[in-house]
Amino acid sequence: MAWFGGKSRVSDSGDVRDMTFSTTPTSAASSAKGFQFQPLALPAGLTPSVASNWPVKRLVFLAGEVSGDHLGGAILSALTQAQAEYQVRLEVAGTGGDAMAAQGCLSLLPLSRFNHMGFTNVLLNLPKLMQAISNVKRAVVAAAPDAVIGIDAQGYVGQIMQGVGAGSTQRIQLVAPTVWAAHPERAAKVAGYLDRLLCLYPFEPPLFEKHGLRADFVGHPLVQADVPEQSGMFRKSHAFPDENTLVAVLPGSRPVEVDHMIPVFAKTIHQLSASMNQEITVAIPVAPLVRERVRALAKRWLPTAILVEGQSAKWQLFHDADLALCCAGTAVIELALAKTPIILGFKHDRLTNWLGQRVWRGFASIVNINADQLIHPEFLLGECRPGPIAAAARSLLENTDRRQRIAAQQYEHILKMGVRGPQGQWQSPARVAAARILEDLIEGIPAKGIIEQKASV
Repeated sequence: MAWFGGKSRVSDSGDVRDMTFSTTPTSAASSAKGFQFQPLALPAGLTPSVASNWPVKRLVFLAGEVSGDHLGGAILSALTQAQAEYQVRLEVAGTGGDAMAAQGCLSLLPLSRFNHMGFTNVLLNLPKLMQAISNVKRAVVAAAPDAVIGIDAQGYVGQIMQGVGAGSTQRIQLVAPTVWAAHPERAAKVAGYLDRLLCLYPFEPPLFEKHGLRADFVGHPLVQADVPEQSGMFRKSHAFPDENTLVAVLPGSRPVEVDHMIPVFAKTIHQLSASMNQEITVAIPVAPLVRERVRALAKRWLPTAILVEGQSAKWQLFHDADLALCCAGTAVIELALAKTPIILGFKHDRLTNWLGQRVWRGFASIVNINADQLIHPEFLLGECRPGPIAAAARSLLENTDRRQRIAAQQYEHILKMGVRGPQGQWQSPARVAAARILEDLIEGIPAKGIIEQKASV
């Protein structure tokens, strides 16, 4: 749960390391005083002469962390293709990372200026954060783009949007603030400074529409294709005894998450192994940005753990694991799609834990939120301790029927986050979002390019 410029859901630390992006276009724009708008590439087969008379629209994209950069990159790719359908040329700039830069969006500042998580870390970096926000706000006002598209990063994006004000610039936000978990009064506040909200979760639009804000469910990017079955591949490739219990440990993708969760999950594994008198094989998928940190902590806390890198090996692990201990985040969605039973844990520094317990309401796992009931166990903040987690894990591992039932329910409820077309086919959330953005920008074509959609059930 990020408290500034990041995800407050399941969306950097008191010990966070700067995330640097080596892409040349991103670096080239970093020293500029204003945005450097660049035209998106034309779709394949379309010549510049054909598009020479099309209107030009300028868009500013604001991402504040790596996950937002990935979402932004996907939407920019969809917008590139949509130019032909809408007969419009798009020029883009903003703040982002490698994924957005690969689509031609130059970043005014590196993501590390905004990517801070936890009350303590935000407080320590507040002067730098406010200076960065001030720089971006001035650049947006000076550019007067046709639209500003914020991507998550609620604290960062919210301040920019309020600085833009109502007028000719459309203010669009992708990823809603988690008013269903904490501070529901924020729904009315964002309705006052946004023109449109694009939601990843199907239950979110009504929470904002009642305050007069146009809100659309566009689907979650992880739920847009069937996950191939790969059962048995991980166990076969690592050749450990069949009788071993295989536990996937997912400590998070941010340094602060890894620092806090690996010790907790390691102590859980040790207690679980002792209480069951059974050999447990542990495998840890390694996120690229915390690779060395995970290696160092695993060597200390779980020296026999298998470190898993690459998407294919990760999905093989998910399909074979008997159980997953998972930090809150998008990994919950992937595990649910792979039908892996989950125990969720999340904690932070003491001050953030103390504050979080006073504002956080309801569930942290998106599976449990979608179901509006506890499908799989959660241990949050001060409750995230090895003893209770180990007891819950043993209860699940000793009851195969219950594990299978939880896995099936997780899968059922996570599919609600996907969007299907009129023939039942999966729709790309990036393409749906791109259509929603463009329909607000191009007058006289209210239905052109709009994708008929419905929440998956």
